[in-house]
Amino acid sequence: LHDHYRNLLSRRQTQAAAPATEHTFLLEGWVRQKDYARLQKVVSRFPASGIDRMEISKDESIPVEIENKNFVRPFEVVTRLYGMPDAGNLDPTPFLMPFFAVFFGMCLADAGYGLVMVVAVALLIRKIQGDTKLIAMLGLCGAATIVVGALTGGWFGDAVQQFAPALGPLRGKMMWFDPFEKPMYFFGIAVGLGYFQIMTGLFVAFCHNIKQRDYASAVFNQLTWLVMLNSVVIFGASKGGFVPAHIGGIFGKVAIVPAVMILLFSERQGGWGGRLGMGFYNLFSSIFYLGDVLSYLRLMALGMVGAGLAMAINVIAGISLKIPYIGIVVMAVVLVGGHLFNLILAVLSAFVHTLRLQYVEFFPKFLIGGGRPFQPLTKEYKNIYIKTSELQQ
Repeated sequence: LHDHYRNLLSRRQTQAAAPATEHTFLLEGWVRQKDYARLQKVVSRFPASGIDRMEISKDESIPVEIENKNFVRPFEVVTRLYGMPDAGNLDPTPFLMPFFAVFFGMCLADAGYGLVMVVAVALLIRKIQGDTKLIAMLGLCGAATIVVGALTGGWFGDAVQQFAPALGPLRGKMMWFDPFEKPMYFFGIAVGLGYFQIMTGLFVAFCHNIKQRDYASAVFNQLTWLVMLNSVVIFGASKGGFVPAHIGGIFGKVAIVPAVMILLFSERQGGWGGRLGMGFYNLFSSIFYLGDVLSYLRLMALGMVGAGLAMAINVIAGISLKIPYIGIVVMAVVLVGGHLFNLILAVLSAFVHTLRLQYVEFFPKFLIGGGRPFQPLTKEYKNIYIKTSELQQ
């Protein structure tokens, strides 16, 4: 009854806000482009009704809706938590999806935990009614966790080495490296992926500005940074012996050109004194990119901390097995309870910190938020679920 009367109230409130005379009324609203033909068909059923497309004024606030398909759609949860993009901007969901899944997997870095997540999601998604995007997203992140965990040799911590050494050769075939033996591998991957995501954000903004024919912003706000930062990285790599010195020297000189362009043209309004001042500040802020990249080290930290706690649980379980008579029971309780506790903490930490990387490091490189969500006039049900095809039609 609550749902029924709330829907009636919503309809009455909309009707009351519509201009009307004794015999006519006018409804004005928004509809998705793909639904316009369908709306025309519905209205045409009534001889006394008509529909006209209105011109959008320049200062009008256009509502925003995002739609994605297949594996990208569940990650709309991340975008909607942040807020809708501006009507003139683009949907960040397709760009964040692969990064979010991989980063989440790196934070857990345990194939056993990933398997538990996938199985739990498979069971829950059949039981939960309504929106299952968050559950589906966790399932995809669980699949990524399986891959990362297998590559780093994490199966409920070191459970294979402790309790099933016969599976050691199989684990070794799937494993790329052990983070505890080669932590710098993990360090390099985390930093490298972070740098790649930041460059992706700048490149997305560059392409979007080109598409919008805002060539000045594309060149002076994105292209200059892309050229300068990558040139500086190659120059630094040459100093470390990873790149030939003569190539590094060339890119060191190349970096000067975009640096001058940032100084002169990154701020393009006002007098030259203010423009140069802001240009100098913008050029100096390049140091902040280093902080952004180092922020991705949380992926390594969380992955190794979770693995370390899982190993500690296995050690305690092994000690518990030596308890007379009830050792096997205590061991089972420690393993199940300990790993479940660690899994909950790891999932929560992975979600929060991966979310932070998208919102703080990635989105500001290309996304303009503040969009008004599209809220169509529709029936809403929070206490019951309607499955009839009549409602869907």
